Amino acid sequence: MKPLLSGKQYQIRIGTSVATQDNQRLTQAASLAFKTLGADQDQPIGLANLGASCFINAALQLIVNQPSLRLAVLKQHPNQGFEAFLSAYDTRNAAQLEVELKKVVSYIRSLPHVPKTGPGSPHDLFAFDASGLNINLDFIYPNMFQSIPAGLQSNYLLSMPISYANIPKNSQLSGFTYFNNGHYTAYVQRNGRWYLTDDSAIAEARPQGLTAGPTSGIDTLSYQ
Repeated sequence: MKPLLSGKQYQIRIGTSVATQDNQRLTQAASLAFKTLGADQDQPIGLANLGASCFINAALQLIVNQPSLRLAVLKQHPNQGFEAFLSAYDTRNAAQLEVELKKVVSYIRSLPHVPKTGPGSPHDLFAFDASGLNINLDFIYPNMFQSIPAGLQSNYLLSMPISYANIPKNSQLSGFTYFNNGHYTAYVQRNGRWYLTDDSAIAEARPQGLTAGPTSGIDTLSYQ
């Protein structure tokens, strides 16, 4: 058997001579058509900026790619659009994702501590549910953070942004938000590869690029 190629259409045919589990024969041939994912379909999906919403997009990318954040958000915000948004993201339904993103952003803007309009910080969203999201708040100095063990599926909000090189156990990271020149992006790890998510733009981030930077702008950390 040959390996399947990405982005290709295939069809499986089942003949009438095949017996079922209870030893019955199929009365007619059957077939199943499917298409394999394209090479780029394993990467994160870009999220449209709906007006100074880069901080929300950055937070959502962490939520999508960090199981502990995803489960906590679904638990604490039931029936608020997150489930439909995550479903559209997982199934890579671009049209539906845009619809659900607008609903989720509108709901997030209604939360306490989140600006109703204009720019904000991922902290605004995460801090509201810190107790349930397993988030450790306000490590003011990087040297304080260095002494704290990074457990699995733990998340940290930093009062003073740090560089990638200063993150403890950065090999266990699953994602982080990065603030630079008034704009938020998120770096997320997906199936062993790092990606830079910048609103609707997605680019693969090479390991050597992570080691060399980003510098002095990381303020939200998520461990796998």
